[in-house]
Amino acid sequence: MRAFFYALVAAVLLALTAGAGWLWHDSDQTTTQVLVRSGGSRALLVSVDRGRFALLSARGPALPFEVGRKRGVADPGPSLDEVCDDCLVGFGLDTLVRQDGLVDFEAQVLMTGHETPRWRARRLVMPMWAVVGGLAGLLVVWWLRFNVPLYRELRGRCRRCAYDISSSSHYCPVCKNPLPRRTWSGPV
Repeated sequence: MRAFFYALVAAVLLALTAGAGWLWHDSDQTTTQVLVRSGGSRALLVSVDRGRFALLSARGPALPFEVGRKRGVADPGPSLDEVCDDCLVGFGLDTLVRQDGLVDFEAQVLMTGHETPRWRARRLVMPMWAVVGGLAGLLVVWWLRFNVPLYRELRGRCRRCAYDISSSSHYCPVCKNPLPRRTWSGPV
């Protein structure tokens, strides 16, 4: 059961990495957005535009509940990190209080036409290479930390040094790593 869970998590991380890589590749020509409106005064907009990933969390007047996805031609205006107050090498963090601080496609998606122009929003922007690299790094760390030792154990080897422990008792004779109880060959 443990092996299935570890492999499932690794497969999900691989799918997320591949999906983020595809979004990164596709973001030069298109803008992809996912909008979640809570039905109250909160909204969350995740967008990928020209190699940038942006997470916009907004609070304002009451909005109808909605979960939607939208794709369109890439916005010709400034890139998402260029509109942030704090911008560093493609990373950006911004706090907005007005509608006019939003990028055009953010304003079009969030505003339904009858809201007041007063919004409180936070925008986090990062380059897609950082997102894809972070997911790929997480996948590698997960695989090395959990899957490799488990597969060694299932094949009768030490989790740490891969020494054959079929005739060992409580500890690995090479690295002195405690062995799982079910692999003990001697008396308990």
